[in-house]
Amino acid sequence: MTVMFDEAAAQRSGLLRRQTGFPPSSEALVLSGPHFFVGNPLYKTPRSICSSNLQYDVLDLDTLPYDYLPRCNFVPELSVNLFRTRVPSLPWNEKPSTSVFRLVVSRGLSLGGERTLQPAIIIPGPCHIDGVFSIAFKDLPFMAETAGNWSSIPFDFFVKAAAKGDFRANLARIMPVVDRGHADQVAVRALLLNCLTHWYAELWSECFRSAFLNDRWTKCDDRLRVDVFTNLGPEWRRRTPLRSHYARRQALVEIDVLTSMSMGLTLEELKSIWRVQFPIARRYESETFYDSRGRIAFTASRGLVDVGLPRHDWLRAKQLSIGETITQIVIDDTQPGGPRERTISYVAPFDRCDREADYEIAWAEFERRRNGASAEAAQ
Repeated sequence: MTVMFDEAAAQRSGLLRRQTGFPPSSEALVLSGPHFFVGNPLYKTPRSICSSNLQYDVLDLDTLPYDYLPRCNFVPELSVNLFRTRVPSLPWNEKPSTSVFRLVVSRGLSLGGERTLQPAIIIPGPCHIDGVFSIAFKDLPFMAETAGNWSSIPFDFFVKAAAKGDFRANLARIMPVVDRGHADQVAVRALLLNCLTHWYAELWSECFRSAFLNDRWTKCDDRLRVDVFTNLGPEWRRRTPLRSHYARRQALVEIDVLTSMSMGLTLEELKSIWRVQFPIARRYESETFYDSRGRIAFTASRGLVDVGLPRHDWLRAKQLSIGETITQIVIDDTQPGGPRERTISYVAPFDRCDREADYEIAWAEFERRRNGASAEAAQ
């Protein structure tokens, strides 16, 4: 576990230099807290001119190149080989901690925010400033499982209840390890959320289990690819991860249920935690609409600025009939090569999600599968 580099001290000592731009390699990437969010290591990228955490753009996962690395606000001042000597080492083999996949969380905990615990899996190479806390695992499948559990509402509530302002080693050490009866189901969803580029191919291959192929969504919906699980294999492909807003939300809903079951919670307890402890997330979800392809068409979420249609266009889009399309032209400056014009289409109808109703559906389906497996084993 490491806090890596204090932002100010690293600049004074000549380790890092403040400079915003796309890194030439993964080892030149210096992560900050806004780069990632719950289950998403590629959440935002700094703008070309970035002087605050408000000057970040949300990334469109559908358009990212297979080798994408986001902009960062710092660059290493030293050569790669010399810089490695300044990075904390792994306790089991003395290699730099940056040489492995790691679980990261935002160090600053917003107890009253949309989400308090914000975990994601990062690739080998990047270091990070002190706004990020990282944990390296000897056991990569267990890391994937942990990333999934930590992305859940129950674990977020556990951190809220700890009432600490920072995520440091003392908090990491008291994080529970839950019953592992749903390990494969949690791990595959965490991997589908996090393994967004080819940089994750090794992690995917290391963690792949044939049991993933027997999994499936807990509900039928045209916005969820029915072949998500059945077409998986040990080799990562661009089609492997979940990229649509709707599918990624569904994976997190199912992780909430699986983790709750592993913790011995009831469905009503999970719903109560969501209802009472996450008012901002609930409000954002009630004001988020998805189109028929699973893209967010409109949201009032303050974390998703410029995602979906502007309000004046949204008022017009709500009147569209089934199958009708509304388009939006945006200037995208989140990738190397400079700003480019991009057209985004939204296809009616548009609807909101009901998380508690989805919890009920997922819970009933996972219970049905568990009971079926128990009956098979008894025979």
